[in-house]
Amino acid sequence: MYIPQYFNESGPILLVDDTPDNLRLLSKILESKGFKVRKTVSGKMAIQAAQIEPPDLILLDINMPEINGYEVCRQLKSQERTAQIPIIFISALDQAIDKVKAFDIGGVDYITKPFQEAEVLARVTHQLIIHHQQQQLQTQNQKLQQEVRQRQQVEANLKKIQRVYEEKVVELTNQIQRSLELVDKMQLITTKLHDGLVEADIWQLVVQELAVSLELEGCFLTRCEPEFYNCTITHQYVNVQDSQACHLIESLVNSSKFYQQLAEDITQFCLWERQQTILIYSLFDTHGIFGNLWLLRKNAEMFSEWEIRLVKQVVYHCALALRQFRLHPGTSSIVGECVL
Repeated sequence: MYIPQYFNESGPILLVDDTPDNLRLLSKILESKGFKVRKTVSGKMAIQAAQIEPPDLILLDINMPEINGYEVCRQLKSQERTAQIPIIFISALDQAIDKVKAFDIGGVDYITKPFQEAEVLARVTHQLIIHHQQQQLQTQNQKLQQEVRQRQQVEANLKKIQRVYEEKVVELTNQIQRSLELVDKMQLITTKLHDGLVEADIWQLVVQELAVSLELEGCFLTRCEPEFYNCTITHQYVNVQDSQACHLIESLVNSSKFYQQLAEDITQFCLWERQQTILIYSLFDTHGIFGNLWLLRKNAEMFSEWEIRLVKQVVYHCALALRQFRLHPGTSSIVGECVL
């Protein structure tokens, strides 16, 4: 009879019978074909042995003292570690009712005593082949489940990447749109600055257009004496009704210590308690800093690179407008030109 090669590497077969002669005979038949065999003479010992080292197959006698084969089978099938072990009953009971009960309780086959060697080998080999194929299917199923989980994870990661990419595209699109809007506003402001305005009107136009274009709570121009003594607000524009912006800027303007902490050209910081952001742009003439532009935002969001660029461009064109005003006949009270 053909015995698959992989049986030599399979687990043991557990023989359970209270008759030693039967155990010796079964053991001889199976071992002669290369099967590994373990033997026990009681149902209680069989349950313990199966729990310690689960066999690939159990040949189980029915009529045994203390615990019969039916009860042994029931207990093995009720425990997760041994539930999947195939059990072949071997018994002298040959009534149909006995065989039906054996199958009902979980047996996979039934051999009637006295048994024939060929029959025992055929039925054992058949059940081991089935058991081996079931294990292969289980392994393949687990592998497929793992592949499915991995694929689902990959799909989830791809969706996350796509979502981040789409959000980035929207963000960049909004930035580009905002940049284009700022460019349009810059062109409009530039046109207004070169309309032949006097100095006071130029500065008022600057604070007003910056406040409106950048949707600020307010924009202020302060003039300072050397060393930042006696600083005053000379021009302002406030977008929000009942705004406390003027009081806030005045409190900072009158603090000489505050000026010592400013950068040379641009400083911005958040007032977290008030949920406001302030950008301060220093104005220079030939003698140094003569004043500052104060931009107050009504939320704790820092000014973007494009917004700062707009401020710089406005100040630059303000300098050009002031230079034009200085060169125009009849001008007076010229402060000087602004430079970046």
